Amino acid sequence: MGNGAVIGRRKGDYVSAFASQGYVSGTHARLQKSASGQWEIVDLDSTNGTFVNGNRLSPNVPAVFSIGDIVRIANLDFKVE
Repeated sequence: MGNGAVIGRRKGDYVSAFASQGYVSGTHARLQKSASGQWEIVDLDSTNGTFVNGNRLSPNVPAVFSIGDIVRIANLDFKVE
């Protein structure tokens, strides 16, 4: 993944994983490393939202996530390990 990746149903590095997921927006979110080296997720103004530990992210505002956190992309939950 390098320093980041776009997640989406139509655009991004992982289209094949999300192409059949109707609730995931075409360009849904971006994973990126902050200047301090922490991983962040940014909602790209998606329709069904991006969440960290149940908290919906504001569009285009980075949110740090860590090991043990639950990241939700639309209706899909991922546990960070």
